[in-house]
Amino acid sequence: MANTLAVCLLTIGPMMVGAVGDAAAKKTVIAPMTAEDVRDRVMAWVAESGVTDRAVLEKVGALWAWNDEAPEPIELLDRAVRSFALCDSAIDKLVQQCRFAEPVPVAPDADLLDEPGRDEFVVANVRLYLARFLTQAALYDEAMDQFEKIPLENVIDPATLLFYRAVCEHQLLKKSEALATLDQLLNHTVSVPDRYASVARLMRYDLVEFRQKSLDEIARKMNDVKRRLSLARAGSRVQKIEEEIVEALDELIKRIQDQANAASSSTGMAGGNSNQSSGPAQDSVIKGAPAPGRVDEKDIGHKSGWGALPPKQ
Repeated sequence: MANTLAVCLLTIGPMMVGAVGDAAAKKTVIAPMTAEDVRDRVMAWVAESGVTDRAVLEKVGALWAWNDEAPEPIELLDRAVRSFALCDSAIDKLVQQCRFAEPVPVAPDADLLDEPGRDEFVVANVRLYLARFLTQAALYDEAMDQFEKIPLENVIDPATLLFYRAVCEHQLLKKSEALATLDQLLNHTVSVPDRYASVARLMRYDLVEFRQKSLDEIARKMNDVKRRLSLARAGSRVQKIEEEIVEALDELIKRIQDQANAASSSTGMAGGNSNQSSGPAQDSVIKGAPAPGRVDEKDIGHKSGWGALPPKQ
C-alpha cells in the first residue's frame, strides 16, 4: 500500500496529496516533481520567453536530454535554473553571483525575484537555488529571508528546500521551527535522499537534547557571533546576541553562586549541630587526654625582664 502510494505521488509533483496521523496532527505529504513534468514546464517557459537564438535553444535542449534514467530532483533543479539563466540575463547575473570566492561571500542582489509578472515556477526555483547557496555560505539570516518567500508546492525538489531550511533554523537556534521542518522532511516528504535524512536525524536529536539558558546555548551563541563577525556582520543583530550572552552568563553565575551558598549554609548547620553536647565537661582538658592536664609550677626567674617592665612598655 505504502509503495503504491509513493509511486502515485511521484507522478503528480509537489502538492497536497494526502495526510498522515489523526485529525489534530494532519500534515501534507510532499513529493518532488517528475523529470518529465519539470522538462515540460521549463520548455513551456522558454517558448513563452521569446528566445530565438538557435545556440541558446540547443544548449537548453541538451540539458533536458537523457537516456533511460532520469536525473535526481536536485539535478533537475540545477538544470532548470541553468535553463532560466541561459534565457534571462538578469537571472544569469544572479546565478553567477552564487559562487564561492574570496573575500567572504556577499549575499547576491535578489530584487529581480520580487518583480511583478515573473513566472511563479521560475521565481520559486531560482529563489531555492539562491537560498541553498546562502546556507552553504553560512549566511543563514539571508537564506531564511529567501526560504520564507518560497511556496513549497512550486519547487522542483521539496526535500532540498526543507533540508537547507532546517540547517538554517538549527544554526540560528530556532528550536521549535527547526523541529517542525525536520518533521515535515522526515515523516511527510517522499524521496528524501539518504544524505539528507541522516543529517536531519542528527539535527533532530541535537535539538531534542538542547536546553535553553544553558552553558550549551551560551557557547552556541558565542559561535554564532564569531560567524557573523567573520562575515563582517557587526550590526544591531550581533549586538543583541552579545547582550543575550552577557545576560545569560550573569544569570548562570548567579544560579551557581546561589547553589553554592545554599550548600554552604546546609553544611554549616549540620556541622554546628554535631558539635553540641548535652553533657559538657566540668573541667577543661585536652581532648582525648586521660588526665585533667595540671602541671607542677616551676621558678623560671625574671632574667628577661618581662615581669618587671613598666605597664606602658
